[in-house]
Parts: sequence; structure tokens; C-alpha cells
Amino acid sequence: MKFLSDIKAQLFFTVMIFYLTQIESLESLHAFELPKLSIDLRDYIELVRPYGWISNFVSIGFGLLLTNVWILQGPSIILKYIIVGIAVGPLLWGGLYTFNSVLDAEYDRMVPIKMLRPIASGRVSKQMGLIIGTIHVLLGLVLLALVSPVILFLGFIMMGFQILYCFPPFRLKYTVVNLFFSGPMNHFFRILIGWTLVLPILEAPFLFLCGIVSILAIGYLSYKIQDKQISSKLGYRGLENYLSQRGVIIFDCFLAIIASLLIFIAFVTHQITWHLLFFIPLSFVVFLYIWISSSSSIWRAAKPGIFIGKLHNLLILFFIFEWLIIIIRLFPLFNIF
Repeated sequence: MKFLSDIKAQLFFTVMIFYLTQIESLESLHAFELPKLSIDLRDYIELVRPYGWISNFVSIGFGLLLTNVWILQGPSIILKYIIVGIAVGPLLWGGLYTFNSVLDAEYDRMVPIKMLRPIASGRVSKQMGLIIGTIHVLLGLVLLALVSPVILFLGFIMMGFQILYCFPPFRLKYTVVNLFFSGPMNHFFRILIGWTLVLPILEAPFLFLCGIVSILAIGYLSYKIQDKQISSKLGYRGLENYLSQRGVIIFDCFLAIIASLLIFIAFVTHQITWHLLFFIPLSFVVFLYIWISSSSSIWRAAKPGIFIGKLHNLLILFFIFEWLIIIIRLFPLFNIF
């Protein structure tokens, strides 16, 4: 009971700090007439972004598979994986997505592909968004606390990165360091959560994980190009605003090289097994795809980033690949893996 009491105290303290950092945005809500606090089911589903839940489950599962010993714990570890996946995806991240929609409502109204979102379009009030976001985040943290204090700690760190990225007065998503507080870093912590379901956090392959972040950043940088002109009009200056089209290609090449070096060093230092070296050629495939498409209309629609950065096809592909490796390992004939 003492442990649960401590967790509740920590949650209460965290939520209070969270709202204190949002005084400016909360005060601005008084400028609006108080609408009825109701929401259509379809708007609710769109608000918490179910398509983002898949990437959470994929990343956490990928981290679990990286341990190579998860299967020894049988059904119990699968149950923990499902609980943590729900806590991080539908609950914690669904809530943080909702907060982001509240804070970016005015900005989203200027972006064609975002202007129809529930809060930006006015179908859902900001007050309702804050209520939904708070409930989701609190429930997510409670579930993480029930699984492991370490995983709860990682959940708080993920929240911290998201607060720095989206919330005033920080709003790092509109600064030159936006790439380092973005979606790719979220995957770093999600994979780490999957790892800590089985093994100690200090044994995680951190160099390899940094390599994965670099690969995902290639697609993310290209994805951000679609907002470049609108960001400039509003005075926001993300990294993409400082780079020309050629500069983006050069920076993406740099990221591919860094990713390859980090993954290779992780292999040499025995952090990963040899089959994960396939991430190295994949990083250059991603870079070449963006480079080739940069000379066509695909680039102007920012589809390289949408294809790679937003849908996270990289991790989904290698999640399946890693599953196949694990299954092959179950057969003595293929124990070379």
C-alpha cells in the first residue's frame, strides 16, 4: 500500500507541474465561449489517433524481441507487452496527441491536411480536448506503474520530451532542435520500454537504438517539409526552414552515415547480432528513395517523409523480420542465427 500511495503522490505532483507549465495556454481558453462538453464517437477516435497506436505496439514489441530471451517467460511476458502497449499507445500517447491538437488548433487550421481535425475544425472544444487528454494520460501512467517502476520512469521521460516538443513556453517543434525532440526519439523510448520488460535497462543496445533514431530522422525531416511555408509565415523556424532542398538531401546522407556507423559499432561491441546489420543498407535505401524523389513532384507533396517518417514502415518491416528470425531460431537446424 505504501508503494501505491507513493505512486499516486508522484502522479498528482506530475499533473500539477504539467498544468502549471500550461498556464498561458489554459488562460487563453477563457477567450472562448464555453461550449457543451460532448463529443461524437468518430471525432473521439480521430482525436486519439488510432493509427499512431500501431507504431507504439510495433516499437515496444521490437524492443522486446531484441532481448532474444523473452520467449523463455512464456504467456506472462506477452500479457505485460499487451498491457504496456495499451498504456503507451491508446492511453498515454492518445492523451498527448490530444493535448497537441489543443495547442496547435490555430496552426492546424492553416494546413490543408490538418484543418479537418476535430479540434481545428471546431467539432470538438478545447476544453473537451483537455479533459480527454488528462484522463488518457493519467490512466496510461497508472497502468505503467502497475507493470514496473522502471517502465513508469521511461513513461515520464517520454512525456517530458513531448512537453518540451509541443507545449509552451518551450515549443521545440518550431526550433532548430526539433529533430531531436520528435517522433524518432519517441521510438527510442518505446523500444527501450520493450527491452526493460525482460532485461535491465543498462544492458540495452543504446548505440543501436541511436542508429534507429537516425534512420527514422531521415524520413521525419522530409515529412516536415510540408509545413515549411506555413511555419515561416507564423515565424516558426524548425530545422527544415534553415535547409534548402539540397541541404535536406545532404543532411539526410549525413544521418544515413551516422546510423550505419552506430549500428556497426553496436555489432562490433556485441550489443546486437549480425542480422541486425541489415539496417545499414536499409538506411541508404531510404536516403536514395528521398534523393531520387527530390527531383520529382513527389518531393513537393512531401511524400518521402509521409511514406517513411509518418507511417514508420521501417520498424514495421524489421519487426516482422525479427519475428521471422526468432521463429527460425526455434528450429535446431537453423541455430546459426
